[in-house]
Amino acid sequence: MILPMVCLPIIATGYVLKQYSAHVFLAEKRQHLNGVAALLVAHLEAQPQFGGWQTSTSTPDERNDKIISLNHELKFYTDTLAKSFPGVGVGYYHRELDAIITYGPSLQYTYTVGKPIPANHPGRQVLSSGLAKIEVGQQVRGYIMNAMRPLKIGGEVVGYVWANELIEDIFADFAWVNAGRGTGLLGAVTPNP
Repeated sequence: MILPMVCLPIIATGYVLKQYSAHVFLAEKRQHLNGVAALLVAHLEAQPQFGGWQTSTSTPDERNDKIISLNHELKFYTDTLAKSFPGVGVGYYHRELDAIITYGPSLQYTYTVGKPIPANHPGRQVLSSGLAKIEVGQQVRGYIMNAMRPLKIGGEVVGYVWANELIEDIFADFAWVNAGRGTGLLGAVTPNP
């Protein structure tokens, strides 16, 4: 009789704590990705003439030249940011050109440059609403958590940036932290290689 009275509260408390820790962990991931996306916006805003972002093209050749020019201008920063945050994919999207300008790490995602996002991609909602959005789902890179922020010139949305992470990597990180290896209180601060 005493055993169920003792065990049930312990099990219930463990369940609640595990659910709470998952909520906190995912909130931290959202904040992390949103911060990386904010760095992309700040970098472009710091460029003279907004990094040559404003454009007007009338021919396919002009469009391709502009994509190549912007990619050349932004690729190094995108790759540097992707390298600084391992596992995070980052990039720029241009509204008028309807094209991915950069996607880092570029060694993995160069094939996406110049391509439009699908009509149902949540980035389209960022472009139309001008509001930041964090979305989980199947997108260009795969099944990801994606933080997206609009790029604005004079109040007009001219594109957006993103920072994302694969869901499988997020789950692996949570499992690692949940096993007690992710806190200084319980042991190692870095995962075992």
